[in-house]
Order: sequence, then structure tokens, then C-alpha cells
Amino acid sequence: MGESPMEEMFPASHQDKILHATLESADFTLNGTDLPGNNQAIGSGNIRLMISCPTKNEMQSIFDKLSEGGKVTHPIMEFFAGAMGNLTDKFGVNWGVFSAEK
Repeated sequence: MGESPMEEMFPASHQDKILHATLESADFTLNGTDLPGNNQAIGSGNIRLMISCPTKNEMQSIFDKLSEGGKVTHPIMEFFAGAMGNLTDKFGVNWGVFSAEK
């Protein structure tokens, strides 16, 4: 976060944390962050993994599979840039699932 244009927004304790990390494949994009949240996952620290899907159908399928045995913290809803939802899976990992398909 200390190397970001928004570095002044973060306290000194967060300057060595990761603001955004991205892994891309042909089928989806996986993003992660060290930003703290209200739902700290057990065993995984403060991370939230985000999956960006090319279609709403794929997004819904991944969201449904990840939420089995877990807890939906923000149901999928549409907004100006597409649709997204958040959950904590059965292992305590926080996820955000997104699609820009309209």
C-alpha cells in the first residue's frame, strides 16, 4: 500500500501490505488484498480473494459452490459495473465474486 498513489490513506502499519494482487487465467481472474475487513477469516489473516468471471452464469455457479457450508455476507446484486457478491467459505476464507457482464 505504501507504493500506491493512495499511500496517505493508509496507516503506517499497512504501508508494507498488498493493496491489490492479480492472477489471470483463460477462464477467470483472481484478485487478492491485505485490506482488513470486518469478517476476518480464521487461519487466513485479513485476506479477501476476489474472482472476476466473464459471465453472470459462471459467477453464480462459482458463488453457489463457494458458499456451500459457508456464510453469504453480501448476496449477489447488480450495480452499474455488473454484479457481485461476498461470502466466507466453509474453511473461513473470504471471497468476492464479480462479473462485468450486463
